[in-house]
Amino acid sequence: MHPSSVTVTTATIGDLGQILTSGGHTLYVFPPDHRAAVLCDSACQGTWPPLTVTRGGRVSAGSGADPAKLGTIARPGASDRVVTYEGWPLYRYAGDVDPGTANGRGADPQRWPVVCHATVWSARSC
Repeated sequence: MHPSSVTVTTATIGDLGQILTSGGHTLYVFPPDHRAAVLCDSACQGTWPPLTVTRGGRVSAGSGADPAKLGTIARPGASDRVVTYEGWPLYRYAGDVDPGTANGRGADPQRWPVVCHATVWSARSC
């Protein structure tokens, strides 16, 4: 079941600087999405699940996130919507079990950068 509301906020996690989070979990982007589509397929989404909300659900900005940059787009083959920031679909990393972790950085930081609150995304830190 997908949530009917999602809040995106910022937090300082490790040495990454101010990054976007949801529920305390680090958010990432997949650069091949090119700000327009969810290209991480169903196999990919097992490790990198998109941040989703039910169709018609509410997406809100918490501390540090710009509400004007938030939106949603359709997820291929699904009824829910993927939350976006400046048009970039947002993802979590399955290995980030606990809030406040950014284990996805060790998985593939060039392919899965964190989302900086000011610069959209960065392969290094914000």
